[in-house]
Amino acid sequence: MRTSRIAALLLAALLLVTVAGEAPAEAALGFSCTARMPLPAEDGLLSALAGLLEVSSLTGTWVEKDGSYTLEATLSVGDAQHSASMALDGVDSHWSLSSPLLGDTRLMFNNQAMLEFGLKMDNHLGVPLYRAAWLYPYVHRDAWAAPLAAWHRIMDAPAAAGHIPPEALLQLGEAWLALYRTDRAFSVWMDALDRDTGLGSSFGEALEGFPDWVETYAPDGIDVETGETGDSWYALSGDERLLLYSGVRDASLVLPGFWCGEDFTLQAYGDDFTRIAEPDDPGAYAVRLRIGEDGETLSVSLLLDKGSGRFTLTLGGGCLEELAFPMVDEAGHLALVSPGETEEGLWTLEIHRQEDGQWAFFSGGNAVPWLLVRAEAEPFTPDTWPAWNAAELPGINFFSLNDTSLEAFLRAVLPSAVKGAVPLVAAAPAASVARLMDWLEEIGLLSVEP
Repeated sequence: MRTSRIAALLLAALLLVTVAGEAPAEAALGFSCTARMPLPAEDGLLSALAGLLEVSSLTGTWVEKDGSYTLEATLSVGDAQHSASMALDGVDSHWSLSSPLLGDTRLMFNNQAMLEFGLKMDNHLGVPLYRAAWLYPYVHRDAWAAPLAAWHRIMDAPAAAGHIPPEALLQLGEAWLALYRTDRAFSVWMDALDRDTGLGSSFGEALEGFPDWVETYAPDGIDVETGETGDSWYALSGDERLLLYSGVRDASLVLPGFWCGEDFTLQAYGDDFTRIAEPDDPGAYAVRLRIGEDGETLSVSLLLDKGSGRFTLTLGGGCLEELAFPMVDEAGHLALVSPGETEEGLWTLEIHRQEDGQWAFFSGGNAVPWLLVRAEAEPFTPDTWPAWNAAELPGINFFSLNDTSLEAFLRAVLPSAVKGAVPLVAAAPAASVARLMDWLEEIGLLSVEP
């Protein structure tokens, strides 16, 4: 379903705007959030969401210290008398969830298995929950931990000595290919990448052909030069520059012919990698990725200007032709389109912080926002600060439920879930509930096999 991709896209974009930069060591915030979709939507799910957002609000508190955090949140529908609350305790790798909807049962989430669970939901039910898992930064850190460790183990010493021999490059390629085939987190991450874009398998093909690439483009290895400003340059032993890295103003990685014969280019601009900027505008921050000539396979551009509160994401390329994203059509309705269906072959999302404090979402250069989000936060002093141990967080391991344990879990929580959910459903617009039920049946969650 095209519509199943929307929530992941919106949340990821909003998080990039509001959480840009390094997180503080400790924080305590009370927050409130409301959202609405001001335009009519052709799609059934979008229409259902629009109706639900009109009558819903989210309030709560967030307390964090040294990587441990507690989130307490309440979703209200209609008014405060129709609400559901939850509390989530945890660290990045593990969460423990409690809620009146679960009765006396607690759920524990081992987030090392989050992406794999999402893929299994897609395999067995056709529900692509792995796209939601992409939103969680820990999923990516966990997947790339082993490849980055191999990079440092193999590349750091020769780079510090001023020259990376071809033997080290080949060793790195072999290590990454082995991890691609055997490391669970890395291989699952590539599988998820492959589902919608095909880039995961093509990355594996690029690694298999890496020895030929080294022989063609770096037969003598790579020289490393350090300038007076502290900039570091990785370059071919010959005149052609292969890879350039600068820790002061900008960074770029250019690998000609690497991606199955196509060029791979990654560029970032800014003072460091937590703040990335356009080269001609030190107040803006940017990252660009291109695969293929002029990004014909994949083109991604991220621009962030924290001063003016503007964020822009631009997507294009052939590997995205099966994906669709929200855009205002000529009739003024919110619709779902693929980047390839637009006149420029690109899809653009712009997020602006308006004078009234709302975040406004625009697409396709349209002047009318299709989503408005109001989020407010106030610091406070908590009575206690969280200090969780991942191994001691209580609850049933949700990502490890099998048919038997899932049945037992549902029997335990169903009375509390029904008791808590019925008032929320009753307070929601009937048309939105009906459209949501139709969508759940369409994707198979409400279908019953004879």
